[in-house]
Amino acid sequence: MATMEGANNVVDMVESLSSMFRYSSDTARYFVPIRQEIRNIYDYLHIQSVRYGNSFQYRVEIESALQEQLVPKQILQPVVENVFKHAFHPLPRPGELLISAKEEGGFLILTVRDNGSGIPAETLRELNRSFRGAPEDRKENTSSEIGLWNVNRRIRLIYGDDCGLFLDSRDGEYTLVEIRVLREPPRRFLRSRQAP
Repeated sequence: MATMEGANNVVDMVESLSSMFRYSSDTARYFVPIRQEIRNIYDYLHIQSVRYGNSFQYRVEIESALQEQLVPKQILQPVVENVFKHAFHPLPRPGELLISAKEEGGFLILTVRDNGSGIPAETLRELNRSFRGAPEDRKENTSSEIGLWNVNRRIRLIYGDDCGLFLDSRDGEYTLVEIRVLREPPRRFLRSRQAP
């Protein structure tokens, strides 16, 4: 119907949303190449660009050599969603989002950086403290923190305490979320379809 009525934005949004549903409902693999995570993020960002009238810009800078690196599925989307829930709302300037990846000392590090509203220093310290603590030590999180905390918990269960989410921010200027995993997933998880 949208096609017949010439509502191309609606058509594109439905296609992106359908692609996201297919990606999230495919439980055949727990680990995916980074390129598949990025493709899912492109679908999500397309939907947001239609919703917000192209009021933000985004770049993805990941070398082709890293595109096939395996990472746990859907570790990027909750982090990017958080940007739109908080960093870009409200924002008195055009939003900018950069997603990048690098290898460093046996780790694969995915980075999501925005130029949004930032995080107050005390809140930032508490978040990083929460991410490093044991699950039973976690205080009651706000809904905005649950997605990030769950991604962090999944990563630490798979890779150990040296991995997870690490935050840097300056109130009113930017937030950077670093997602750190090992270059090679543990074999016991590669052999199993079971998520930790």
